[in-house]
Amino acid sequence: MNPLDNVFLVLSGIYMAYMVYTISMFPGDAPVFAKIVLLGLMLTVAGLRMMLIGFKTGKVWLGAGLCVIYAGVFYFSGNSNFLFLAACTIGFLEIDYRKIIRTYLIVIGTSLALVTVAAMTGIVDNLRFVKNGHFRYSMGTIYPTDFASLVLFFALYLWVGLKRMPGWVSLVLPLVTFALAWRVAYSTTSMICSVLFFSTIVYHERYNCMLHRHPKLCATNDWIIAGLVFLFSFLSVGLLFTYKPDGELMQRIDKSLSYRISIPYQGMKTYGLHPFGSRFSLIGYGSTQGAYGIEGYNFIDNSYLLSLIRYGYLCLITVVVQTFFVVRKAQKYGDRRLALVVALIAFHSLSEHHLVDVYYNIALAMPLAKYSFTESEVLDIRKPQGNSMD
Repeated sequence: MNPLDNVFLVLSGIYMAYMVYTISMFPGDAPVFAKIVLLGLMLTVAGLRMMLIGFKTGKVWLGAGLCVIYAGVFYFSGNSNFLFLAACTIGFLEIDYRKIIRTYLIVIGTSLALVTVAAMTGIVDNLRFVKNGHFRYSMGTIYPTDFASLVLFFALYLWVGLKRMPGWVSLVLPLVTFALAWRVAYSTTSMICSVLFFSTIVYHERYNCMLHRHPKLCATNDWIIAGLVFLFSFLSVGLLFTYKPDGELMQRIDKSLSYRISIPYQGMKTYGLHPFGSRFSLIGYGSTQGAYGIEGYNFIDNSYLLSLIRYGYLCLITVVVQTFFVVRKAQKYGDRRLALVVALIAFHSLSEHHLVDVYYNIALAMPLAKYSFTESEVLDIRKPQGNSMD
């Protein structure tokens, strides 16, 4: 392995830890200068790796194209997270995706543990909100849903990383995420996704047995799963363009979705739609989210519509295609856990805004990573797994 590969993984891990700090209640603002230096180092190392790999490789040119798009999104929207996404997309080029996920798990797991312990011991504030008569806690982050989402994403990628974990043991993960989403954060989205996570594990175990009996059916299922990100993005955009403020039915649907259509609709009318987005502040982010109805509230919780309006339609198209590509790559090389997890994150993104946040959704930055079968995975393809839940 090239030493620059390890250097880039370390730098990306430091930046992910930095981003968790920015959504925590630790005192003081995160140092902007350190952020700029870190991004500069990442882009430099990523560029050196590209030159060493050689520009005769198609992946390098594809990575350069994606980098240009995300740099444009950063320039017009002002969101530096897209520089991080650009750096990771080209920086992860030809790095084993398993090592990328292990880096993510180590960094996010440690950061999440530190923030949670700090909140439980009183070192940082544990913000409390009320929703429908239920108390909800942020556990050291800026808002309960951010905590619930981070726990959910960590658990999803932990399931991907621990491939030898028996099926019945894996079911503990969604039970834990559901308990925390319900009893601590009271996050409806994370509760629903935890139930789907449980069902996903059961489906995966059944799939391992079905693969050898009905390969054509499994191939069809793979295409359906990969296409879900297109379905969810079309659904979101379709609801936005068919929304009518004076329509009684649309108002009921909008209210049931906690105004996830009307707020993007107002954003589209105010800022318009542009290739690389618009530069405007999100009022209602973090600890002010509970104050829906405050003057100027414009927070867009749907990741697809947030990407469309704030980051541009080129960004939305790129993110959706990139997500589809990661799912198909994972399926091609036998890692259907990763494929299912990315599809579940795509569903989660209908109601939350973390699809483009790499420190939540690391898979988005892995379209050009190295995917391959391990020897044990080749054996798994040839025979049914012994740990299925038959």
